[in-house]
Amino acid sequence: MKHNLVILFFLLLFFEISHSQSKEVPVFSIPDSLRENANSIIQQWDTDVAVLNQKSLKVKFRKKVLVLNEEGFKNSDIYIYYDKSLKVRDVEVKHLDVAGNEIKVFRKKDFKDKSVADGFSVFTDSRVLLLDFTPVQYPFVLDFTYETETENTAFIPSWNPIENVLESVKSSTYSITFPENLGFRYKESNFDGFNIFKEATKNKLIYKIENIPAVKKEDFSLPLTEILPYVNFALDKFNYEGVQGESRNWKEFGLWMNNSLLKGLDVLPEETVASVQKLVANQNDPLKKAEMVYNYMQSKTRYVSIQMGIGGWKPMPAKDVDRLGYGDCKALTNYTMALLKAVDIPSYYTIVYGNSTKRNLIGDFASLQGNHAILAIPFKDKMYYLECTSQHAPFGFEGDFTDGRNVLLVKPDGGEITKTNSYENETNLQETKAICKIDENGTIDATLSILSKGLQYDSVYEMIRLPKEKVTEHYKKKFFVLKNANIQKYTLSDNKKDFEFKEDIILSSSNFGEINQGTMLFPLNAFNQNTIIPQRYRNRKFPFQISRGFYDVDEYEINLPEGFQIESIPENFKVSDIFGEYEQTIEKKSDHKVVYRRILLLKAGKYSKDKYEGFRKFREKIARSENKKIVLKRNN
Repeated sequence: MKHNLVILFFLLLFFEISHSQSKEVPVFSIPDSLRENANSIIQQWDTDVAVLNQKSLKVKFRKKVLVLNEEGFKNSDIYIYYDKSLKVRDVEVKHLDVAGNEIKVFRKKDFKDKSVADGFSVFTDSRVLLLDFTPVQYPFVLDFTYETETENTAFIPSWNPIENVLESVKSSTYSITFPENLGFRYKESNFDGFNIFKEATKNKLIYKIENIPAVKKEDFSLPLTEILPYVNFALDKFNYEGVQGESRNWKEFGLWMNNSLLKGLDVLPEETVASVQKLVANQNDPLKKAEMVYNYMQSKTRYVSIQMGIGGWKPMPAKDVDRLGYGDCKALTNYTMALLKAVDIPSYYTIVYGNSTKRNLIGDFASLQGNHAILAIPFKDKMYYLECTSQHAPFGFEGDFTDGRNVLLVKPDGGEITKTNSYENETNLQETKAICKIDENGTIDATLSILSKGLQYDSVYEMIRLPKEKVTEHYKKKFFVLKNANIQKYTLSDNKKDFEFKEDIILSSSNFGEINQGTMLFPLNAFNQNTIIPQRYRNRKFPFQISRGFYDVDEYEINLPEGFQIESIPENFKVSDIFGEYEQTIEKKSDHKVVYRRILLLKAGKYSKDKYEGFRKFREKIARSENKKIVLKRNN
């Protein structure tokens, strides 16, 4: 913040000197409110979209940004994604000084033309134009313009006038024209609290927003898509890669996907069909059959990283995946669906926004959405979702990449919006038990057993495949309270059937107990402290959320050193709120043994901004209790 104010001071000084020498002084028209907290300021952002017919979409783009510092430059987005279906022309980037004087002009020939795929990717026609530009000083202005043209009208650019935190917007305009006969639709989100100009006629729609101060990132904030304005657009009649479609709702959209993008791609070689049929021949339980087929797929394939929004929406044929042994999320999902079909088990290709931050498909607005594909298997009134890109994920375990959000099931009779399974609060369990012994020098020796379930299982089950040095490094970070942790031995056990992961650890650490003038003190919670205190805000702007709940249960038997006696033990502590519960108890079993017990339940939920200070105080009370120490006194 101070750094930005210094920059702006010198900017204003420079403008006063150069005012008579320049016809354009852009920053003079920028209010003080837009400079506060800003790493960059969008001076002008115009997107003009023209839908000419069902097979023609043109876009003109201009974005003029005042870049104040290096962080602001990271948001400048000087690149263009394209493929064989998208033509890019009239590319130009003007590098200007803050007074509007032209320093250099870059054109399309100055951009690097690179594949967005990696060395293992199947598709190679998805590319990016990227300007390799390194600024020599700040601040400066970038004025970026280009035009695109495509026959694909299934995806119309959305309007997201505020894309980044710490970036203010002086002006953002979105204009779209369209033929009346194509069934133009749009969905506005999060407009409340924003002064947005809108003009609508029978074949044109315009949005404009001005003078939006920079949004600061707030602790425990909701995704920007849930708090900042945006508009999605779609056509009832559209074209995608030469395939024309028509849909007004998700049922029709799913039917189009099934018939136009998936149909005919599930054919497998006869020998593969015979192999999977033989594999499950002695199994009568359909769900166990499905698990055997899923494990077969995992052992036979590997994932290659092509994102759905770039690599296209149509999977490559199942027979090609079978031959090559690899594919992206679409290809592997379609391949698994084909294998299951070969043993008469129904499944549904499923579209989702995959990310650890939950994002829903818009349930009442059918359009090309999502960035990932998974597979759904219906069985006895329950849906089992399979992550087909993982070679190690247990059958039916989703994890935090696809849990608890709206997805699209693509069924033979049409699409259906449903919700993936959620892992609620107490189901995300970590149970830690330990037997500890502390000697007269303050060294602790401990034997621990940690059981993880739910999403806490998700965070550790891959650890079983890590090399020893990585596991040791993980434990030293996890047990950060121990100053000199020595991991002597560990045993890891992965129960894929019940989604449980077990860790048995033997460790020691010197100087755990601090000795000073005949006393020794050490924290009772040596292995699982949670000391997060959310930041304080004088005037919080937005609601907040606990995106996922969890439940920690700890019990440590602590054997005290000979030659010492207990001088003081912390009092038991308990706090309960709408956000969760915390309880810490210390039981004295004898003069040389105490048992420390702790539970921490944090509940998932979304809350209004006025409840944030209560949440912060709740976490502050917990943090204060987490590092409570027992004091021992040396015997005379």
